[in-house]
Amino acid sequence: MRESTIGSPAEIALDCASQPTILYDAEGRIIYANSAAEQWLGKTRDTLAGLESWDVYPPSMRDALEQEYYETFESSKRRTACLADADSGATYNARFTPTPAGICIQFEDVTGMRKEATSGALGIAQFSPIALFEADVAGRLVYVNSAWRALMEAGQNASIDDSWLSALHHRDRDEVSAAWKEAVRQAVPFCREVCLKSGSGAYKWVRLVTQPIVSASGHVTGFSGALEDISERRRAVADVQDLEARMDYAARELQRFAFAASHDLQEPLRVIGTFTELLARANQGKLGSESELFIQHITTGVENMRSLVQGLLDYSRAVHAEQVRPTPVDLTILLKLVLDHLKPQLDATKAQVTFDPLPTVEVNQSRFMQVFRHLLENAIRYNKRQPVIHISAERQDVEWVISVKDNGIGIDPHYHEQVFFVFKRLHSRAEYPGYGIGLAVCKAIIEHHGGQIWVESTPGEGCTFRLTLPVLD
Repeated sequence: MRESTIGSPAEIALDCASQPTILYDAEGRIIYANSAAEQWLGKTRDTLAGLESWDVYPPSMRDALEQEYYETFESSKRRTACLADADSGATYNARFTPTPAGICIQFEDVTGMRKEATSGALGIAQFSPIALFEADVAGRLVYVNSAWRALMEAGQNASIDDSWLSALHHRDRDEVSAAWKEAVRQAVPFCREVCLKSGSGAYKWVRLVTQPIVSASGHVTGFSGALEDISERRRAVADVQDLEARMDYAARELQRFAFAASHDLQEPLRVIGTFTELLARANQGKLGSESELFIQHITTGVENMRSLVQGLLDYSRAVHAEQVRPTPVDLTILLKLVLDHLKPQLDATKAQVTFDPLPTVEVNQSRFMQVFRHLLENAIRYNKRQPVIHISAERQDVEWVISVKDNGIGIDPHYHEQVFFVFKRLHSRAEYPGYGIGLAVCKAIIEHHGGQIWVESTPGEGCTFRLTLPVLD
């Protein structure tokens, strides 16, 4: 041992080191062991001198030590590995350093640091099912556990000396590297979803969560952290977003089709209606009763079709949010305009309509007139007695609740949601006219104004339709 090539001063310095230190020559033979190594391994340096066997180390560490030794020798680069002694439960950071004499291995006992979460450590355990690691301030990995190796598809003996930043996808590398440096500078946790290249060459999405390790002097010496594989979740989110985009596109196309079809249908209906009227006038008194009945059916059919097409147009316009141009509107004034428009129907049914003072809100005036018109027409239509209707408003926190109450036939609770579906009718047109579009239009308009609409009703006891609108700032 006195023939060691390291020289007396260096030997004295190593012998005073508190960490076990062992020097190997190029042939893999031990040529020096300090006092700490003697105490740790339970053998004298004279006994260790010249040994080529790795059996002097704890059994669970032997294969990894030998592998790291030869990889350090071949690469001539410093390496670090975290090794666990399964018998004693101790954990060591083994640092392999190339020297002119061979390879120097220094063992640092980090058991206490890994058992207790002190200075930001996460209680890293070699056999934890969670992928755990430690990195220095440059991002170079100094420790990874088995779960990390499995996640990143790195063999148990694969080198971990590279920076995890080098595994980043090129599109994210600059941004994430800058964020990492800022976390080091501020000594704050670093959390990010990143795309890392695994040992197989494939990229994986992982959630990276780290905590800074701060020295007694207050300097950040590294980070301890964990990885979570989120590749499946990212794929699922992407699939959902793609599906939503395709559904949104299909809905817009359907709306455009409904608008175009409804608009284009009006012209042939006008032609049919006009020529039927001309035919009736030209042959007035010349046609038999059966022919006149046929003309009447044509005229009625055209009027019904015209109402249906107009309803489709109203609904198509209502579901186009981009067409909504809200302005401050006094709902009391707006309601009076609607009542003037419905005066013939109100007079014919002797309907009694009362209302409380209504607020000023931000709505599209022409669209919201349709809401009042449809609700009032329904209150008149679905009634077997003299209609009695009351409109009121109540402020609830940051929204107004507008109520339209009637004394009509009411709605079974089973259908309270379905009545807002387009073309949903609860009665035949022989009983009550209409096409089941009005309430669907109301729902679309209210939702595009940031509100909601619902009905409260019991059969035979009338309905109360309630809708919400944001309070005007």
